[in-house]
Amino acid sequence: MAGELVEFEEGTIRNALNLESNNVGVVLMGDGLMLQEGSFVKATGKITQIPMKNYSDTN
Repeated sequence: MAGELVEFEEGTIRNALNLESNNVGVVLMGDGLMLQEGSFVKATGKITQIPMKNYSDTN
């Protein structure tokens, strides 16, 4: 599923743009030096989340 977090075999977690049967597009948020072509990846079942703070309370 697009937006899902995926985990690579060396333990890094990335954001999948698309998951197809033979191709995965992933956004790297780091150097990616440990990743290699053909690396195994598994779905986590979790969607990318970004914590937000509510600034509407101006007490």
